[in-house]
Amino acid sequence: MAAAVMQEVGVDLFDHAPRALDAIDPTMFEVIVALSGDARAVVESLAPEGVEVDDWPVSDPTLEEGSREQRLEAFRHTRRELEARITARFGPPPEWE
Repeated sequence: MAAAVMQEVGVDLFDHAPRALDAIDPTMFEVIVALSGDARAVVESLAPEGVEVDDWPVSDPTLEEGSREQRLEAFRHTRRELEARITARFGPPPEWE
């Protein structure tokens, strides 16, 4: 569902494969965004000194029940939440300007 709603805005995630946190070098980042309290605790334990951890709790669309369209709308809502937070924190990407 995440891939479907991202495709609606021109982002193709259908071939994306998630990676475990321990497979990512946290020193490669200036900012790491945690989308839940549990994620923040894990990220803070892994993030080296100088890497900022932002806490962005958003609704979890995987908890939505109902029709396919209702579940897709939950994913769209979360996409919009993240778009707003990304824009507020980092500014709009060049193609949005």
